[in-house]
Amino acid sequence: MAETLRLFLALPLAPGLEQSLQQAQEGLDSHGLDLDFTRPGTWHLTLHFLGSTPARLLEDLRHDLGACFHRHRRFDLSLQGMGCFPSPDEPRVLWAGIGDPHGRLAALHQDSRRVLDQYRLFKLEDRPYSPHLSLARVKGQSPSFDARAFGLALKAWDRPASFPVEQGILFQSQFLKDGMRHEALQRYPLSRG
Repeated sequence: MAETLRLFLALPLAPGLEQSLQQAQEGLDSHGLDLDFTRPGTWHLTLHFLGSTPARLLEDLRHDLGACFHRHRRFDLSLQGMGCFPSPDEPRVLWAGIGDPHGRLAALHQDSRRVLDQYRLFKLEDRPYSPHLSLARVKGQSPSFDARAFGLALKAWDRPASFPVEQGILFQSQFLKDGMRHEALQRYPLSRG
């Protein structure tokens, strides 16, 4: 095993949700953007990007994060609109938003952050958590790109779909010649109670 691992903590998607997201990708009018769509098998809802992590901490992380997830009951989330970062005028990433009506995702995010902060090693994001699923990256923009029309197309997308959250996964990501590969190192079931 390598001395350091590139890790992130995420929630997997229910298989039925992937079909809704694929339809969103297929039906999106890019209005002059050259888009590189993300692949269904790579979709996940990131909680925290840990980055380069000493491999010797893996067992401690498995234990501490397992206890954290066990403190939380299973819950449902929903797709909630489409948008882009940073703005429709200069889009770089297209995403599907996530609805968390009862604040259960926010609570899990905060609790897992407290666990990770105890290690005093990870440089976790300070900005407010904005749960989303990345659908595409913008590779280029034609001179005919219409930001207003594109923004309206994003706002018009409305395919609500709820999905269950039953576990979290600690992933290792690796850069390979054919793209990024994510390997599940540990699964953390949420409590049934």
